[in-house]
Amino acid sequence: MSNYVIEPVPVPAPDGKPDWRLHGLADIHAEDFRDVLGNIDLVDSAEQRAITLANQQSKRKAALVAVDPGRSPGAEAVLGGCLLTAPITDNTHLAYVHLAVRAAERRRGIGSTLWQHALAWTRDQNRHLVLSDTLQQDEPPADVPYALAAPNGIGRIDTRTPGACFAHAMGFELAQVERHSTQALPLDPDLLTREAGAAEQVAGDDYDLVTWQDSVPAQWMDGMVQMMTAMSTDAPAGAADIREKTWDSARIRQREQVAAQMGYAMITTAVRHRASDELVGHTEIAVDSTKPSVAYQENTVVLAPHRGRRLGMVLKAANIARLQELAPRVRRVHTWNAEENNHMLAINVALGYQPASVWGNWQLTLA
Repeated sequence: MSNYVIEPVPVPAPDGKPDWRLHGLADIHAEDFRDVLGNIDLVDSAEQRAITLANQQSKRKAALVAVDPGRSPGAEAVLGGCLLTAPITDNTHLAYVHLAVRAAERRRGIGSTLWQHALAWTRDQNRHLVLSDTLQQDEPPADVPYALAAPNGIGRIDTRTPGACFAHAMGFELAQVERHSTQALPLDPDLLTREAGAAEQVAGDDYDLVTWQDSVPAQWMDGMVQMMTAMSTDAPAGAADIREKTWDSARIRQREQVAAQMGYAMITTAVRHRASDELVGHTEIAVDSTKPSVAYQENTVVLAPHRGRRLGMVLKAANIARLQELAPRVRRVHTWNAEENNHMLAINVALGYQPASVWGNWQLTLA
């Protein structure tokens, strides 16, 4: 008889506080990330998780935990858990499952039991595709037997890691490999000047920059909707069956509201095409008020008709300069790129980003 039970995490009120189950989930993720990365930069607090779980506007969300019934209710009683997400405005064929078990509690069947409950939830949502991800520190050499290459041949996963082993055992197939990189701040001002200047010479006088913090100005909302829609399919997804996302002004305002509730300040730089007075690209950096030394490079996109003018470098160099001015305490910026996204990776490397970890994106088609 197993000495754990699976129970749902109550969905918090929009302004509700997290209960002990969410604190337990946050602790487990902190343990995992500290083990691989040596820090918890990428771990949401229990309070942030409560805000995310309460936001059910465009995605149906749930969380499950495995609890030791012999312990008093509290974070330490949570042995494992999973976060479940099913989009409801687009991509209604799929669900995301993110599962984790405390290292000391593995090989007791907790992960498999959680997965069976997650699978039942996914089927209840009428989804036939499950997406998930795994984390590891380094990419293995190509010539070792435990290296698994992405379907496109770019990027490799170490199949010996706990996450990859579990994904394979549950029937998932690798869809893509992503590179997680970090940029150390402050940057050498000469580097920024050199890279920005060279890019601006190629871009020419047809464009200028527009900047804002947090909320998109009303005059640029239509452009932002167009760019967010383009971003949903322009970013390489490998073999994963991810389709265009449905964006409108209401969804963007909801995104801004949730980010503010979670304590994120968003710094955005956009590029305007002078002749049409339309935005044709943008980039975002989120600064977490609960971790003032950490920031996250979010979306970067340039609309297809305006590519080839080095606008990506113009945008990112300008936004990093603004970040350093507005948030001088930030010392690390995190970003993720598909290993096949050579163009964006080249920009990031030129701006000082260094590889930090490797992520595997996995998918499972349900019968």
